[in-house]
Amino acid sequence: MPLKQVEFGQYERPLDTLELLYHGIAATGSRFQKEQYHISSVIQLKNIAAIPDGTSSRLIYTVPSPETLEEWLRKTFVVHFSETRPAESLDAVLPPSSLFMLHYLPRLRELVFRTPHWRTDGTGMILLQHDFLTLLARGPQFTLEFALDINKDYDAIATTLTSHYQRDLEPLLKITPCYVQSISSLLAAPLELAIQAPGAAHPELSSLGVIDSRLPTVHAGPAITVEIEDWWLGVQIINRVLQTYLWMREGELHLACHYNDAFYEREFVEGFLEEWKAKLVGELIA
Repeated sequence: MPLKQVEFGQYERPLDTLELLYHGIAATGSRFQKEQYHISSVIQLKNIAAIPDGTSSRLIYTVPSPETLEEWLRKTFVVHFSETRPAESLDAVLPPSSLFMLHYLPRLRELVFRTPHWRTDGTGMILLQHDFLTLLARGPQFTLEFALDINKDYDAIATTLTSHYQRDLEPLLKITPCYVQSISSLLAAPLELAIQAPGAAHPELSSLGVIDSRLPTVHAGPAITVEIEDWWLGVQIINRVLQTYLWMREGELHLACHYNDAFYEREFVEGFLEEWKAKLVGELIA
């Protein structure tokens, strides 16, 4: 759904049903030389800088002035100069934010893209990372280059994304409003009751497919060549679900599990993954 100009310098659109769902769930949980690429990303992809209005029903993007752009950058781009913990450990202690955040760990050469789920999904994050690394490899520009199709309409964007989203979600969207109401009431329940809810503890699997086809390992440009040494994606969990992700990268199968350590010990989750791995390998080579 494209943003529409409502007045000079301001664009808006209603939050769609899935954005409302994830925004509601999120609401229950409570200066560096490469910064121009973060700025370039937000100018080309406005949604990552748009903010919900006071009613959380509309998404608003205001064309930034140089001053507001610098302020947005200070809020969303963080360089952890002295951090020695890997990104996996850092992510577990970072506070929640409604903004699209980019964290850089120069000592470990790691980038952490962090966003509320209502802003994008796994595939959207992968495509955004590809655009960011392409900008990084291209090098600084004297003027920002705007694509000729930067204002493509909804139908044109949908056609482009068809190759990445093969499943028709229309039947699901028809029942999602009822689901939003139901899940909101569940999230509003006291913690003591939520813990005892039947069916709350179970594994869920989400496949990200072949990462290389959407996020190449090497991004070569006129300025530099950027190579991805390792990659992972995860989500913060507020309940007892064991959220697992499956993806292929550089010919290897990866299986990750994300969980709430208020409900599970690390040893239990590691044992769960080891049993899954053993079963999977046994079936594949049988």
